[in-house]
Amino acid sequence: MNLSTLSLPCFLLLAQACGGGASPTGASSQETTPQARGASSEGDFFLTVANGSYARPSVDIAVYIDDVLVAEGEHSTYMGNPRPEPKKLRVAVGQHRIRAVTKTGEAVMQADFGMPDKPQWCAVSYWYSPGQPYGVPTPAHIKIRIREKPIELP
Repeated sequence: MNLSTLSLPCFLLLAQACGGGASPTGASSQETTPQARGASSEGDFFLTVANGSYARPSVDIAVYIDDVLVAEGEHSTYMGNPRPEPKKLRVAVGQHRIRAVTKTGEAVMQADFGMPDKPQWCAVSYWYSPGQPYGVPTPAHIKIRIREKPIELP
Protein backbone atom coordinates (compact mmCIF):
# COMPACT_ATOMS: atom_id res chain seq x y z
CA MET A 1 0.00 0.00 0.00
CA ASN A 2 1.38 3.41 -0.97
CA LEU A 3 0.83 5.73 2.04
CA SER A 4 1.42 8.84 -0.05
CA THR A 5 -1.85 8.23 -1.95
CA LEU A 6 -4.03 7.93 1.16
CA SER A 7 -6.32 10.80 2.05
CA LEU A 8 -5.75 12.36 5.49
CA PRO A 9 -8.88 10.75 7.03
CA CYS A 10 -7.89 7.30 5.69
CA PHE A 11 -4.32 7.74 6.90
CA LEU A 12 -5.52 8.75 10.38
CA LEU A 13 -7.87 5.76 10.54
CA LEU A 14 -5.02 3.48 9.50
CA ALA A 15 -2.70 5.09 12.07
CA GLN A 16 -5.36 4.68 14.75
CA ALA A 17 -5.87 1.02 13.85
CA CYS A 18 -2.12 0.51 14.12
CA GLY A 19 -2.02 2.10 17.56
CA GLY A 20 -1.30 5.69 16.52
CA GLY A 21 -4.11 7.04 18.69
CA ALA A 22 -4.66 10.15 16.56
CA SER A 23 -8.05 11.73 16.31
CA PRO A 24 -9.34 13.21 13.02
CA THR A 25 -8.01 16.60 14.18
CA GLY A 26 -4.54 15.14 14.67
CA ALA A 27 -4.73 15.55 18.45
CA SER A 28 -4.69 12.64 20.83
CA SER A 29 -7.19 12.62 23.65
CA GLN A 30 -4.72 10.67 25.74
CA GLU A 31 -1.03 10.28 25.14
CA THR A 32 1.47 8.01 26.78
CA THR A 33 5.01 9.07 27.53
CA PRO A 34 7.61 6.48 26.48
CA GLN A 35 8.49 5.80 30.11
CA ALA A 36 4.89 4.75 30.77
CA ARG A 37 4.70 2.18 27.98
CA GLY A 38 4.93 -1.27 29.48
CA ALA A 39 5.03 0.15 32.99
CA SER A 40 3.13 -1.81 35.60
CA SER A 41 1.36 1.31 36.82
CA GLU A 42 0.50 4.65 35.25
CA GLY A 43 -1.35 7.73 36.37
CA ASP A 44 -3.30 10.50 34.67
CA PHE A 45 -1.28 13.70 34.31
CA PHE A 46 -3.27 16.76 33.23
CA LEU A 47 -0.95 19.34 31.65
CA THR A 48 -1.99 22.95 31.05
CA VAL A 49 0.38 25.31 29.24
CA ALA A 50 -0.50 29.00 29.51
CA ASN A 51 0.77 32.45 28.56
CA GLY A 52 0.02 34.94 31.34
CA SER A 53 1.74 37.93 29.70
CA TYR A 54 -0.17 40.93 28.35
CA ALA A 55 3.11 42.27 26.94
CA ARG A 56 3.72 39.14 24.83
CA PRO A 57 0.36 38.15 23.38
CA SER A 58 1.86 34.98 21.88
CA VAL A 59 4.76 32.79 22.98
CA ASP A 60 6.05 29.45 21.66
CA ILE A 61 6.58 26.94 24.50
CA ALA A 62 7.77 23.31 24.44
CA VAL A 63 7.27 20.96 27.39
CA TYR A 64 9.27 17.77 27.97
CA ILE A 65 8.86 14.98 30.51
CA ASP A 66 12.05 12.96 30.91
CA ASP A 67 13.38 14.60 27.70
CA VAL A 68 10.34 13.43 25.69
CA LEU A 69 8.39 16.24 23.99
CA VAL A 70 4.80 16.12 25.30
CA ALA A 71 3.48 19.56 24.24
CA GLU A 72 4.58 22.39 22.00
CA GLY A 73 3.19 25.37 20.17
CA GLU A 74 2.19 29.01 20.22
CA HIS A 75 0.19 30.06 23.26
CA SER A 76 -1.86 33.24 23.20
CA THR A 77 -2.31 35.17 26.39
CA TYR A 78 -5.31 33.81 28.28
CA MET A 79 -5.89 37.10 30.08
CA GLY A 80 -9.41 38.09 29.07
CA ASN A 81 -9.77 34.92 26.97
CA PRO A 82 -10.99 31.42 27.81
CA ARG A 83 -8.54 29.46 29.94
CA PRO A 84 -6.51 26.81 28.11
CA GLU A 85 -7.78 23.24 28.44
CA PRO A 86 -5.54 20.63 30.07
CA LYS A 87 -3.99 17.89 27.95
CA LYS A 88 -4.34 14.41 29.45
CA LEU A 89 -1.20 12.27 29.48
CA ARG A 90 -0.47 8.84 30.96
CA VAL A 91 2.74 8.90 32.99
CA ALA A 92 4.45 5.98 34.72
CA VAL A 93 4.36 5.94 38.49
CA GLY A 94 7.75 7.03 39.80
CA GLN A 95 10.18 9.93 39.61
CA HIS A 96 10.26 12.24 36.58
CA ARG A 97 11.61 15.57 35.39
CA ILE A 98 9.49 18.14 33.57
CA ARG A 99 11.15 20.92 31.57
CA ALA A 100 9.56 23.86 29.78
CA VAL A 101 11.37 26.21 27.42
CA THR A 102 10.40 29.07 25.13
CA LYS A 103 11.41 28.70 21.49
CA THR A 104 13.75 31.68 21.87
CA GLY A 105 15.33 30.16 25.00
CA GLU A 106 14.64 33.33 27.01
CA ALA A 107 12.78 31.35 29.68
CA VAL A 108 13.53 27.83 30.89
CA MET A 109 12.31 25.99 33.97
CA GLN A 110 12.52 22.40 35.12
CA ALA A 111 11.25 20.53 38.13
CA ASP A 112 11.48 17.01 39.47
CA PHE A 113 8.25 15.37 40.56
CA GLY A 114 6.96 12.07 41.81
CA MET A 115 4.04 10.54 39.90
CA PRO A 116 1.73 8.59 42.21
CA ASP A 117 -0.90 6.16 40.92
CA LYS A 118 -3.54 8.87 41.23
CA PRO A 119 -4.23 11.91 39.03
CA GLN A 120 -1.91 14.92 39.05
CA TRP A 121 -2.43 18.38 37.56
CA CYS A 122 0.38 20.52 36.19
CA ALA A 123 0.30 24.17 35.14
CA VAL A 124 3.20 25.52 33.07
CA SER A 125 2.83 29.31 32.93
CA TYR A 126 4.89 31.89 31.04
CA TRP A 127 5.19 35.39 32.55
CA TYR A 128 6.79 38.62 31.35
CA SER A 129 6.21 42.34 31.88
CA PRO A 130 8.42 45.22 30.77
CA GLY A 131 6.71 47.44 33.36
CA GLN A 132 4.40 50.27 32.42
CA PRO A 133 1.73 50.02 31.11
CA TYR A 134 1.68 46.34 32.15
CA GLY A 135 2.45 46.74 35.85
CA VAL A 136 5.64 45.88 37.70
CA PRO A 137 8.67 44.95 35.54
CA THR A 138 9.05 41.16 35.55
CA PRO A 139 11.73 39.29 33.60
CA ALA A 140 10.57 36.50 31.28
CA HIS A 141 10.20 33.28 33.25
CA ILE A 142 8.21 30.06 33.44
CA LYS A 143 6.50 28.67 36.53
CA ILE A 144 5.72 24.97 36.94
CA ARG A 145 3.17 23.90 39.53
CA ILE A 146 2.11 20.29 40.16
CA ARG A 147 -0.78 19.43 42.48
CA GLU A 148 -3.12 16.57 43.37
CA LYS A 149 -6.16 18.66 42.36
CA PRO A 150 -6.97 20.96 39.44
CA ILE A 151 -4.94 24.17 39.36
CA GLU A 152 -6.70 27.49 38.89
CA LEU A 153 -4.83 29.92 36.68
CA PRO A 154 -4.70 33.48 38.06
